[in-house]
Amino acid sequence: MTARPWGESGPGVAFAAEIGAESRVEIERLFATWDSSLFPGGEIEVSVLVGGANNRNFVARTPEVKYALRIANPQNERFAVDRGSAIQAQRDAAAGGLAPEVIASQLPAGHVLSTFVEGVTLLGAGQLREPGVPESVGAALRRLHALPSTVRTFSPFDDIRLWTQLARSDGTEIPEDLDELLAAVGEIEAVVQRAELPAVFCHNDTVPQNFIRSGSSLCLVDWDYAGRGWACFELASFCATADLSPELQEQLLRSYDERTSEAQVATVELLRFIAAMRETSWALMAAPILAGTTTPDGDDDFYENYMRNYLRLARERAAASDFHALMKTAAGENSEPRSW
Repeated sequence: MTARPWGESGPGVAFAAEIGAESRVEIERLFATWDSSLFPGGEIEVSVLVGGANNRNFVARTPEVKYALRIANPQNERFAVDRGSAIQAQRDAAAGGLAPEVIASQLPAGHVLSTFVEGVTLLGAGQLREPGVPESVGAALRRLHALPSTVRTFSPFDDIRLWTQLARSDGTEIPEDLDELLAAVGEIEAVVQRAELPAVFCHNDTVPQNFIRSGSSLCLVDWDYAGRGWACFELASFCATADLSPELQEQLLRSYDERTSEAQVATVELLRFIAAMRETSWALMAAPILAGTTTPDGDDDFYENYMRNYLRLARERAAASDFHALMKTAAGENSEPRSW
């Protein structure tokens, strides 16, 4: 059956069979709040867009336009998301050519209709190892960090504290060595605070699947965690979630800034651990809530596997022989001045 959000005065909406009744009703009501002229050309076809964890993603297309539709998770405080700031961040980044254009949105819910970016993510098909890709990521992040924005402030340490506390209060099974790993998180936070790193406009969720490669350009999607944060963490998060080799990491950092110092490299190494811990704590908190409701990439065991993978990475980095030496180098007062 075709839904008619605007009655007979606007286009009908046809939903793919895999979209459940609850989502159909929600999307139909949402469309009714937007101008039907956003959907020229005839009937709107809505299908599932694979990916996304906090939110449900869809493709909405007519013969003339194609959009990405994000239906936001309502548990904003639990997921540490500021929907208004996230939408503003996407608008600011789009103005700089680094994000899809926001076509329409709804606050306070945080639902967003954006232009659809054709391309491939950096997650698959060996994208990260193609010549020039790490350099293009570094250049894109450098452009982003130079853009003006009035978004919120962001700290990965705050997220780790919030999500581990929620996981404990939910009664989630906690890894036996989590407190030991959290103690290392606290040590690194003290190093970062003493360094007084400059705050810049950051995406803060630079997993490879949030980069869309379209020809020679890169576009970032999923701006839920955007805020004024540290370039060091932004770069470290990409290195960690992309599992970059030392060679590829060096290419990324040098393309970001040739002046990268020894202390900055050490800080990125430490924050790779923080990025792994943030992903671990997110998965511990999110699994009981999202399992069975969103399945990124169609993987029913996504959340359990995600947590295990990043916990393994965090453990490996904490156990590295140079882990505490990196703290001294990152905190070094006699090293070259930091350029970021």
